[in-house]
Amino acid sequence: MTRNYTFLKLAEEAMLNAPKPLTPNELWELAVQLGLDKKLGSQGLTPWDTLNARLIVDSRDNSQSAFVRQPGRPAKFSLRDIESSRLSIEALNSGVDKNDASDQDENESLTLSAEVASLERIAKYPYRERELHPFVSWFAKIRTGCCSHKNHFP
Repeated sequence: MTRNYTFLKLAEEAMLNAPKPLTPNELWELAVQLGLDKKLGSQGLTPWDTLNARLIVDSRDNSQSAFVRQPGRPAKFSLRDIESSRLSIEALNSGVDKNDASDQDENESLTLSAEVASLERIAKYPYRERELHPFVSWFAKIRTGCCSHKNHFP
């Protein structure tokens, strides 16, 4: 499993071997035939659906996306620029076995950034759900009421 190998990189590498635009299911089947699924290391039950979601979101929201969604249904995707995709895949594949020490440094920095994000979230929202629950329950009871409109307040 390659650390930086994502569903989008898998799609990009598989599309380099495709003569025409493909649906996400066809793309996944091609990737399995090429053995690219082993690089990904995904353990989900429906990786083709994950691939579909990632392609749709990336082509819709990212103006610099490597993918173009073709008009019509079912959704078919192709590469925007084949040569730049080929170069990025070659760079990714050549850097697979280099710098194991940098992977350890990245793991440490990811752990540190997760801790910082957790502290920032606590500072932003000083109340815990457990503390707010009695108030929210009381408010929901008032707002929903009942058919006979009895006992609105505790």
